[in-house]
Amino acid sequence: MNAQEAERATVLVVEDDIEMAWMISDLLERRGYSAVIAQSGEEALNLLEPAKPLVRSDLILLDVLMDGLDGYQVCQRLKQDERLGYIPIIMVTVLDSLPDRVKGLGYGADDYIAKPFKGEELLARIGALLRVKKLYDKLKGVEEEIRQRTAQLEALRQVGLEVTAQLDLDVLLRSIVSQAVELLEGTAGGLDLYQPERDALEWIASMGIASVPGRATTRRGEGISGRVLETGEPLIVDDYQHWEGRAAAWEDYPFAAVVGVPVRWAGEFLGVLEVLAGPPRTFSPADAELLSLFATQAAIAIRNARLYEETRSRAEQLAVVNHVARAAGAILHLDDLMEMVHQEITSVFRADAFFIALYDEEANELDYRFLVDEGIREPRERRPLRSGLTALVVSEKKPILIRDFEKEKDHLPEISLWGTMKIPPSWLGVPMRIGERIVGVICVQAYRPHAYGEEEEVLLSTIADQVAVAIENARLYEAEQRELAERVRAEEEIKRRNRELAALNAIATTMMQSALDVDEMLQRIADGVVEGLGCNT
Repeated sequence: MNAQEAERATVLVVEDDIEMAWMISDLLERRGYSAVIAQSGEEALNLLEPAKPLVRSDLILLDVLMDGLDGYQVCQRLKQDERLGYIPIIMVTVLDSLPDRVKGLGYGADDYIAKPFKGEELLARIGALLRVKKLYDKLKGVEEEIRQRTAQLEALRQVGLEVTAQLDLDVLLRSIVSQAVELLEGTAGGLDLYQPERDALEWIASMGIASVPGRATTRRGEGISGRVLETGEPLIVDDYQHWEGRAAAWEDYPFAAVVGVPVRWAGEFLGVLEVLAGPPRTFSPADAELLSLFATQAAIAIRNARLYEETRSRAEQLAVVNHVARAAGAILHLDDLMEMVHQEITSVFRADAFFIALYDEEANELDYRFLVDEGIREPRERRPLRSGLTALVVSEKKPILIRDFEKEKDHLPEISLWGTMKIPPSWLGVPMRIGERIVGVICVQAYRPHAYGEEEEVLLSTIADQVAVAIENARLYEAEQRELAERVRAEEEIKRRNRELAALNAIATTMMQSALDVDEMLQRIADGVVEGLGCNT
């Protein structure tokens, strides 16, 4: 064993002869070992007590003939303790007979050397056993690493089964974070999902963090998650508070170590999973690898949950379309029709505000027939078709989708405010058409950005086309009802006129044929007038 290796080795010399003990200690230290002396078997066991060890020994030189516990007893106790039995023991004694050697080796000694001995021989035996112990320690380390790795993989398998079985996306995202923190024995964690339309990460779920500082979005290259988004590789930071890439908003948080890994599925970047820990915990490349394996399972679970959500959403949307189609064919009163459309659409679109505006082509006006803002029905109103988003939908005969009004307002017409007078960040308006003729506009609005996308635009357009036909039918029905009422009024008027003419004719006949005196004739005339006009007197 060379001097560099010797510097790392500590030898416990158990010898009741103090001069012999110091001689051996001096020999060891001149070769580069660290020597510790125990003058009895009891003292040696106290120094090595596993619960509170005073010495961590790499090898023991053990005298046999000592007062109290002799060398054989000390050797037996050490070898029977699984926490200390791995330490190599060389018995150093004047007992040099074959039976003595056999006895010593039988108690578990690894080697045996008789006094007096040559220094070089003792050093050679020590070196040989320390090389064996070094290999043993390395093997033990590998064994412990395999044990830990096996335990981690089993834990990974268990949490993988749990997360992949969850189809509720919100519950799943929270579960992913808590399972990741538990897997790496961290103190907190979080999950950012990638928003491709903004090329940014949005903080979705967390554990162990009371509140998210500042804005909940992270740009590419910003902080841990932004760096992972930019590079697509795991990132470990041992001291986040002194890391040059830290985000200022997180400076007052107590964690120091952070590991972040990408969450990917089939080449698609889904987000970043992070686990945090306070000192003295730090994360290793093995931790990052384990978290990456879990992130792969999390990506599969997220993808499955999203597919389930999309399938369920499409089923709900199809149900709404079918219900609107059936109801639209059955409802002939325009107000009832609009109430039904409002209820069905807001149940799917989570709209904060909603309106239906009918287009009067002859007057070139918009009849805002149905308006609801945050659950409050607003009064009907008419407006000339001039500028504005709704007018643009009518004039261009195509939908308008606004995801974030503040970011898009520079190239949009002025928005008309009503109801609560709030500016909606999300605005989706689609035309109701029959062929190329515009019947009106259906609009949903949300007081949060990115509430609607292309999928919602297609769905609302599909519903709008069906509603357009229903509105046209309702209008025709209302026109027919007005025409019918007008006919009834006209028939009643004709009947009344006929009664008047019949009464007048009867009076005239009476006057020409009657020989009555003037008073009686006047009385009959009065009676005829009363009867003809339907009067009481």
